[in-house]
Amino acid sequence: MKVEKVFSVLLSFFIISSVFGPLFLSSAAATAENTVEESNRVFKATWGASGGDWGFPSPLTFYPRGPGYVMTSFCFDSLVWPDETGNFTGLLASSWENSPDGLTWTFYLRENVTWHDGEPFTADDVIFTYDYIQGKAAISPIGAGWYNTAVIESVEAPDKYTVRIKLNRPYAPFMQQVAAVIPIMPEHIWKDVSDPTKYMDDKAAIGTGPFILEDYNKDQQSYKYSANENYFLGKPVIDTLIFVKSTDPVISLKVGDADEASLTLDQVQALKDSENMKVIQGPGYWVYRLRFNIPANSILENTEIRKAIYHSLDCEEIQNKVLHGGGVAGSAVRASLLRLV
Repeated sequence: MKVEKVFSVLLSFFIISSVFGPLFLSSAAATAENTVEESNRVFKATWGASGGDWGFPSPLTFYPRGPGYVMTSFCFDSLVWPDETGNFTGLLASSWENSPDGLTWTFYLRENVTWHDGEPFTADDVIFTYDYIQGKAAISPIGAGWYNTAVIESVEAPDKYTVRIKLNRPYAPFMQQVAAVIPIMPEHIWKDVSDPTKYMDDKAAIGTGPFILEDYNKDQQSYKYSANENYFLGKPVIDTLIFVKSTDPVISLKVGDADEASLTLDQVQALKDSENMKVIQGPGYWVYRLRFNIPANSILENTEIRKAIYHSLDCEEIQNKVLHGGGVAGSAVRASLLRLV
């Protein structure tokens, strides 16, 4: 289900997964059975106060650091999504294949998927999205770097539910860096929008995702969503999903103002024995990264050099020292994509 989608991180992409997010404290009200009528399941989450909100939840207006993309992915789906094991599962695409030379990717789309406003989703929306983001991403807060469309030569639709994406060069991380990242946008809403950074009408958050944006308050730094009853993977188990900022998430949990909060490991250890609290451990939102700047250093063009650097790292020791044992040591997908998270 999509609720699981947005709360998961592809751990195999990373060397270390951060603790700042993987540990949650939930009040008993959030987990107790029969405390809320089944027809009105409200879940309120909070995070510590920061300098601002995470942006309007549309593909070209969310704030690219922190959970801004998560807020957007409640409303929008990509073609595929990685699960916690590193395998890809289909979202708007039910299956896919690639050519032996790695230059052509073909996606077979789900039929009978609709946008939040009831309009049908088709291959035309995928073509529009890739073309639109390729042309507009550089002027949005997201920047051209978030959506890697530079490797795309063309996108075409052999039929209403098939999309063929041709690359200008083989790109090994295409699935995780492109197909699983770009949120598909409805052409009938965005086709006449010249500046996506200024478009924040109610329609701007219309997607195919499991939740529908009901309210976004920049001043209060809050988001409120309602369940999409017509979601193609099934209606979410939560009817109303609310995210709010809190000056003290621990107090918000204790007094019942929040059902969930992301805390540091030290906070969790101090509160895990508290009554009416439950500690839940899972993948985190926050990551630390180590990337190779290959164009700036010709030595790093050698794959064996990058592999040697990777194998010289004691990832378990790093996470113990940096995250106090609250992280997970992972591995890189490929040496060319090595990341220290």
